[in-house]
Amino acid sequence: MFVHHAIEQQVLDLFPGRFTSAEIHALNNLRGVALESNSSLHLSMIRTVWNDFYRTHPNASRSQMEDMAKQSIKDLGKISGHRGKHAMNKLLLLGPEVGGGKGPSTIITNHNDIKAGKALFHDVSRLEYRFDGWLGDELMETFPCFIVTESLAETLSSSSLTGLSFDDVLITKSPLFDEVHPGLELPSFRWLRPIGRVEIENDDTAMNWSGHDVCLSQRASLVVTLNCFHLLKNHIIKHCRVHRLANSKG
Repeated sequence: MFVHHAIEQQVLDLFPGRFTSAEIHALNNLRGVALESNSSLHLSMIRTVWNDFYRTHPNASRSQMEDMAKQSIKDLGKISGHRGKHAMNKLLLLGPEVGGGKGPSTIITNHNDIKAGKALFHDVSRLEYRFDGWLGDELMETFPCFIVTESLAETLSSSSLTGLSFDDVLITKSPLFDEVHPGLELPSFRWLRPIGRVEIENDDTAMNWSGHDVCLSQRASLVVTLNCFHLLKNHIIKHCRVHRLANSKG
């Protein structure tokens, strides 16, 4: 049995002042997750639901997060329904596997803007991705950042795709990772930093697209062209959600 925080620990950084550390670690915020389901359920699906919440509620209130915690398990069925869909439109919205979060060495430069409501997500200048678990995908996320294996980075870099930028990322493993995956060595990763930009309206329409193959939306979602997705499918992205953006506009 593993312990799951109903309201995630990272809300202490994402939404300063909404909760205290004592409240996040209090017994009434802890849930037990069976060992056999921990890796796929707790470490990926629940965190994916929360990442979607962060994007759509950049200034979430305490009560909204409490409601989200109550609804998160019910929302898991929606995630499963989106997996494996073959989106054939020009632009695709991706929801990569979430295997961990930002580690303590991560440097965030806009804490004040977040507090003042002037920014929707963290501006990260240095990234530590701390793995709690890994289902094997080569494209990973921790809001609002994305990492790819060195192998996938080489594939993308050697292509004619536009909107790509890579940076170094510090990869670490939490004690939980060693319990879930004893002895497992992680591959090398690179920090994928999209250059392209696109706005998503009503969750399904792309507006003001910069024309790049790899883009970041106004809510820090990853959006790629079909050409890029074809290359991604040559690597392991089994747990990446794919959503077709209808009526895409350049």
